Amino acid sequence: SICKRLIEMMDGDIHVTSQPGQGATFSFEVRLGTATQASTRRESEVASVPAAGVGDVPVERLTILLVEDNPVNLEIASAMLEAEGYAFDVATTGREALERVFARRYDLVLMDCHMPEMDGLEATRLIRHKEIEERRHGARDRLPVVALTAYATDNDRDQCREAGMDDHLSKPFTSAQLRDVIERSRYTEAIEDLVSPLSGR
Repeated sequence: SICKRLIEMMDGDIHVTSQPGQGATFSFEVRLGTATQASTRRESEVASVPAAGVGDVPVERLTILLVEDNPVNLEIASAMLEAEGYAFDVATTGREALERVFARRYDLVLMDCHMPEMDGLEATRLIRHKEIEERRHGARDRLPVVALTAYATDNDRDQCREAGMDDHLSKPFTSAQLRDVIERSRYTEAIEDLVSPLSGR
């Protein structure tokens, strides 16, 4: 059942054939593609992007911070990001996430909500507080933060929004769902860049 869940999260299928007294054979199929195919797809995506306006951030320029303390979830999400060709760093605690965010510029943070020491909600609050301080000195960039949560109730979504998170992704998620949330964050970030000069931020 664990293998079935992991494979389905990668948009794959698992099969079994069994004969009494002889044993069982398990096989699975997942669509991973080759390095050449991934490169060709990314080049096609970049070539199709408009010269200016919303959505003009190619995959090669997108840098993601993945924050996840569960080893299995971390391995699955990392494999999905690698398959899509995204550049990403990893943090396993909220405190480590803050250190990385304050040390360099990311385009997106995928933030697990429940972690020891400091959870994702508190880490996001501190990121937003830091952004407010930086805006007083001329900085205006807002870092998109997507909540990774095993729950999807209205109360959970409200808590994520109150903490300053921009979107959420319920676990377990598929590669397609991960792509969708990343694309939404790219769109939101582009809108922020266009609106900010008008708003005086």
